[in-house]
Amino acid sequence: MELRNLKTFQVVAEQLNLSKAAKILKYTQPTITFQIQALEKEIGHPLFDRVGKKTFLTPAGNVLKQYTDQLFNIVSEMEIALQQLHKPSGKLRIAAPEYFCTHQLAQFIRPIYQQYPEVQLELISCSSKEAIQLVHDYRTDLAIIAGPCDSDHLETVLLAQEDMVLITTQENVETHGKIGVHEVLPFITFRGDHNLKEVIWECLDQINYQPRSIIESSSEETIKRAILNHAGLALLSTNTVQSEIESGHLTVLKTFKLCIHVYMIYLKNRSKEVNITSFSNLLQNVFKSIK
Repeated sequence: MELRNLKTFQVVAEQLNLSKAAKILKYTQPTITFQIQALEKEIGHPLFDRVGKKTFLTPAGNVLKQYTDQLFNIVSEMEIALQQLHKPSGKLRIAAPEYFCTHQLAQFIRPIYQQYPEVQLELISCSSKEAIQLVHDYRTDLAIIAGPCDSDHLETVLLAQEDMVLITTQENVETHGKIGVHEVLPFITFRGDHNLKEVIWECLDQINYQPRSIIESSSEETIKRAILNHAGLALLSTNTVQSEIESGHLTVLKTFKLCIHVYMIYLKNRSKEVNITSFSNLLQNVFKSIK
């Protein structure tokens, strides 16, 4: 059955008047008659009865009208769904370490809802390593990570490069001296499976620093708070501790230039999805504006 003929039947069945149906469809009456006759021939039953000047649906016409209405409701839903493929919609999940959620991604919320109010945004705070796995498992759409990502299945887009700084408090420096703090105080760092672990140890090797004792944590904020409480030394990104350095609460012992690469990642086989393309561009603009 042709959809065109079914649509004509639907309108005629609703109006039960050939002239009115012709005006709605912008067909001539002979054209409408021909399409109805084609349908009747195809299904083997008459669709309309005329009693005097009134037109009625036959039993076959009532059955066809019921299913034709369902059919065009589905066609309408399909058209709406296909139209939505051309603009972002539905849920967008972005995973990132706590620092990026608090700073860059917090600034990402407003432009999203200004441009795409129908999008439901979910921000997931986790480590870079966990974010990589979430993307692999289709549990997040995009992720921001600090450090390397060597998966063949992931597309990586460089967003920024950051310095790292070896830090402690001025009080520790005054108590132990700049050399003494390395020898006396523990080095507080990320636990062994952290994505930046290799970068951190490469930096320490550059200055031949081998900590006598190490304290590990999975939380960047915990490490920073421990340093602020004079507990030891740490190697963190400059952006993470910039305000504490400027206020004098933390002292920089050594700066390592552009050693952290910040990437946006997503699955390569999803690169053409409208949510991915639209919001990856937005994220890049957010990072550029913060530099």
